[in-house]
Amino acid sequence: MDARNCVLAASLGAIVTLFPAPLWAAGAPLRHLVFHVDTQLNTRTETATAVTRNADPARPDIPSNGMQVDTATSAASGTITIDVVAATADDGLVVDVSEDAPPRRAPKVRVAITLSGILIYDPQANITDEENSLLPFLARQMIPPGALQVGATWSRPVRAKNTTMTDDFRIASLDGTTATIAADEHVVVSGASPLDIVAQGRATYDATALVPIRLHFNRRLRQESLSATTTTDIGIDYELRVDSLATK
Repeated sequence: MDARNCVLAASLGAIVTLFPAPLWAAGAPLRHLVFHVDTQLNTRTETATAVTRNADPARPDIPSNGMQVDTATSAASGTITIDVVAATADDGLVVDVSEDAPPRRAPKVRVAITLSGILIYDPQANITDEENSLLPFLARQMIPPGALQVGATWSRPVRAKNTTMTDDFRIASLDGTTATIAADEHVVVSGASPLDIVAQGRATYDATALVPIRLHFNRRLRQESLSATTTTDIGIDYELRVDSLATK
């Protein structure tokens, strides 16, 4: 589960309580969406070294206060599929989301999206970074009432135990009802392994169809432990390819 919404995740039982059983009935989805997604990850881990290993096994190791640096790079390309299976009385949505972007794959997970874009799902679910960044843009009030104008700003702050998360949004430009939305995200998680997430994104958003057409996100995650610090840079690009509600 992605750290961005880990403190907001509810148990599956709590989700069922929040959205009564009739809304979970099987059948054709209310809306079927497919996004193409490209993801690039760069990870750097700095680990404090207690000793420097001697190349000669007959000689002792040398005490050291040095740092070992390990890096890794990976890329993925494929699709994220979202089926809207219910619309709730409080204007939330219930969706099934899955990802098939080799080598990054995630099985179908049921997620509740609140009116303002908060995600609620089983804490044991495998939700990827790219799914987490995309799903809030499907909220039915992604743009608050009266904010569809250039320069309009709004925020989505969330506080929970050991965690503060703030998403800030701004309408950068407008072409009819198609808005360019600039997004900034900051998450701070305190505790034994503190985590800091900073992200910037830009979305082309159809305010009539309530769906993003294209998005780009850059996210940096920095996590510390007693002996290591890991920094992960993630670049994500999305493009809407299929919308079952799209007019011909």
